[in-house]
Amino acid sequence: MWSPGTWMWRAALCCALLETLLLSARGLNICTGGSATSCEECLLIHPSCAWCAQEDFGRGRTLTSRCDFSPNLQKRGCNVRFIEYPRSSISVLQSMPLSSKGSGPTQYDVVQIMPQKISVSLRPGDQTWFGLQVRQVEDYPVDLYYLMDLSLSMKDDLDTIRNLGTKLALEMGKLTSNFRLGFGSFVDKNMSPFSYTAPKYQENPCNGYKLFPNCVPTFGFRHILSLTDKVDRFNEEVQKQLVSRNRDAPEGGFDAILQAAVCKEKIGWRKEAYHLLVFATDDVPHLALDGRLGGLVQPHDGMCHLNENNEYSASTKMDYPSLALLGEKLAENNIFLIFAVTKRLYVIYKNFTALIPGTTVEILDQDSRNVIQLIITAYNNIRSKVELSVWDHPEDISLSFTATCQDGRPLPGLRKCADLKIGDTVSFNVSVEARSCPPRGADQSFTIKPVGFKDRLEVAVDYQCDCGCSRTAQPNSSICSSIGTYNCGTCHCEPGYLGARCECQEGETSNMYLNACREAEGKQICSGRGECSCNQCLCFESEFGKIYGSFCECDDFSCARHKGILCSGRSAAARQRFELQLLSDRTPLDFMRKQAHIKRAASSSDLLLVVVAPPIVILSSFQLLRKIKSHGECHCGECKCHAGYVGDNCNCSTDTSSCISDDGQMCSGRGNCVCGRCQCTEPGAFGDTCEKCPTCPDACGTKRECIECRLFNSGRLADNQTCQRLCKDEIITVETLKTEDPGAVLCLYKTDDDCVMKFTYSEHASGRSILTALKEPECASGPDAMMVLLAVVGSILLVGVVLLAAWKLVITIHDRLGVRSASRTLAHEPDTRWPPTLCISSLSLHISWKQTSTCMGSPTTGGSTDPSARGTAGPVRRTDPRRTGGRGGLIPLHKVHN
Repeated sequence: MWSPGTWMWRAALCCALLETLLLSARGLNICTGGSATSCEECLLIHPSCAWCAQEDFGRGRTLTSRCDFSPNLQKRGCNVRFIEYPRSSISVLQSMPLSSKGSGPTQYDVVQIMPQKISVSLRPGDQTWFGLQVRQVEDYPVDLYYLMDLSLSMKDDLDTIRNLGTKLALEMGKLTSNFRLGFGSFVDKNMSPFSYTAPKYQENPCNGYKLFPNCVPTFGFRHILSLTDKVDRFNEEVQKQLVSRNRDAPEGGFDAILQAAVCKEKIGWRKEAYHLLVFATDDVPHLALDGRLGGLVQPHDGMCHLNENNEYSASTKMDYPSLALLGEKLAENNIFLIFAVTKRLYVIYKNFTALIPGTTVEILDQDSRNVIQLIITAYNNIRSKVELSVWDHPEDISLSFTATCQDGRPLPGLRKCADLKIGDTVSFNVSVEARSCPPRGADQSFTIKPVGFKDRLEVAVDYQCDCGCSRTAQPNSSICSSIGTYNCGTCHCEPGYLGARCECQEGETSNMYLNACREAEGKQICSGRGECSCNQCLCFESEFGKIYGSFCECDDFSCARHKGILCSGRSAAARQRFELQLLSDRTPLDFMRKQAHIKRAASSSDLLLVVVAPPIVILSSFQLLRKIKSHGECHCGECKCHAGYVGDNCNCSTDTSSCISDDGQMCSGRGNCVCGRCQCTEPGAFGDTCEKCPTCPDACGTKRECIECRLFNSGRLADNQTCQRLCKDEIITVETLKTEDPGAVLCLYKTDDDCVMKFTYSEHASGRSILTALKEPECASGPDAMMVLLAVVGSILLVGVVLLAAWKLVITIHDRLGVRSASRTLAHEPDTRWPPTLCISSLSLHISWKQTSTCMGSPTTGGSTDPSARGTAGPVRRTDPRRTGGRGGLIPLHKVHN
């Protein structure tokens, strides 16, 4: 199998051959069309150009014909050993394998980047690649310095952290077996207008302050405890501390940060450890130029100024440090800065992190109760990403990065990988190209290092700008009529002489010479932009640029422009002028003095110049210098783009880092990155990374995760502790959600408690995303057991009463109908012969109209059957039960009446 280096070398070779074939196929020979009169000039035209140093090559032809593509030179009779065709190359000088663990007997030899040293030989314009790997090893030693604001407003925080050392060491012990802890404090400069300077406040700045009448004198920065593994010492020192008081709201914390970073020996930073600097405060810091309010005009020198009492001795002598100086010193000493600030300051310090590499910000509770969890979260966040930085970057070298993170997909334009686990290995491919040649003998170097790591990759650069044949140059050679230097197959004549062999003097003309100065029959001599002298064109000078070529057919000012700028770039002279000016700036004041000049110069290029006031600071000189570098150069009517830019006018950047959204996706998965900018393809999507899309199907789902983690500290983002990084939208909580806004999208989702959470998502005119959510989810109230029981019992009783009433009603109706039926029967069937006899049984009442009584008489009547006695005292006979239906004896009606 081929190694990655072999693949890259083969790819580079194929690209070079393909480019040569394409240039030849379309009839454009950039080599012969140039103005090269020497081997060195030929090599600078294009990386595909070669020079033939053979003496008898090209007799009768123009001098520039020696510069051509290598295959063309061989076809035209140039021996291969006379062809000068250097190529860029990479040599690995030191490559120790990556370590897997940071502690133990090998902790001083831990390797986290591979290789460690390489040598790069560059031919201008010829791009080459090299790869490197980075690994966050397990159990790496950690040094943590806790820098605390001891102004009066932090008194409750001081009470909270008095036993911080033991608890923090216990939690950090789960992450590393080699942990050390230190402590320092700060307030502000002890001078007006930053502090109280009246005599009565010198010993007790809290004098007369009723809420807290006693405190210690104001101080700038005080180093209290050097880094140690004895965490009990930390608790002891913290318990001794008392708060102080300053006058204005901002604190002098940046003075303290700088001293903690540069005073390495007194703080005790170890070379073989992660350096964490926790900065705890509840207010904004003073920035550079603020010291001028107190008469401090001397900029900060970036040096250590701790006296024998471990106090900052230059507090009242120098201004506050700038963010640029602060970032530089933190990076030099491999320190990760953690801003632990209250919620109202989060946005301000978040802006600081964009200007200081390797810095994170976390929200601190009002009394610092969550400080341990905050530190653990910040540490895990730091260990979950790798970002490369470049030091001592030569101006004439272009670098472009391609990151290959855990998913294995190459990400062009990125030098950062996130969401890593400790022990993961990530790879980066680095493309290197030299745009020009430095002064002879000025070999350069640069360093690539992960932010916060002690490990680094040292890159030595050697430029392929000289031809090997130049080492055998012959001054006053007979080949050059003894009035010129023979070098690489050509003569360099003394002033006043011309010709391939210095055989002509300036001013001599003839028809033969004139024809040699025409590019083709019928065309102007020297393209109308020069004069012919001894079969050579001497091109005119132009105020627009340089005219050159064998027939003065080329220039460096007739290429495509972008917004009026040639090849979207700047001239070398302009860039050099800016370097001299900007690299001398040490403070934001120097920057601001040149602001008008920079703005005028920058307005001619496609860049954005941002000038903002404190607490958001001005871009550093290095960032601005990076912005004004050229995108390409004009060569014979065609833009030759530098690495990282493409297009006819080189205005299209190949860098995709600006297209990566906060969630790590390219253009939030809703568009394509074109020329370094997102072109949104999803209908309704907009924003720099297409992150805004109220009408997209996934809009509610995306914002739901932010609602969960920001308001309720739950959901996927809370588990990954990326909530603050991904969810930057403004969230407004309300008691009642209004949905009348036509531009707002109503979102609902069901929580784990079977409640319904509602919020609206809208975009403000200023470009900010606004989420308006209920303070609490809407939950349906549970049933009342007693009410349910009473309802069931009541229902049963009600049904019973209704059924009884219905039964009673039916019986009543039935009886009435029976009585009515009997009355109708008596009315229609009267019998006057016999009086009616009412027969009463034990079950019912019967009226019988029989002629012969069927009712049994009373036993006391004697049972007479005399008909004459009927109706008076006749006997009553017992009726046969079978004939009466078994209803028992019947009593005559007249007997009943008796």
